[in-house]
Amino acid sequence: HQSNYLSECLFLPILNNQTFNPKGNLFKQNFLQTKKVILNGSPQDETIKPWNSALFGFWNEGKTKITPMEDQDFYVEDYFGLKTLNENGRLVQN
Repeated sequence: HQSNYLSECLFLPILNNQTFNPKGNLFKQNFLQTKKVILNGSPQDETIKPWNSALFGFWNEGKTKITPMEDQDFYVEDYFGLKTLNENGRLVQN
């Protein structure tokens, strides 16, 4: 549902620098000031589907497997600084 998310969600794509955002660099700079980001997720979670999305993992287009955070465009291109935090040891996944 990535295309629906990008076209219909009014907040997150802007915040995540996935669509045009005149303040995108400022948003990224602010996020990069975070000392540590801790992501928690579990297969026992019955609320978040798939549970991997708590760790920025999402279904591929065919919903046949989970694409991990590190293989997502927003991470590879470091849209909002998640990759930078990870490379600097300030991202923890539980």
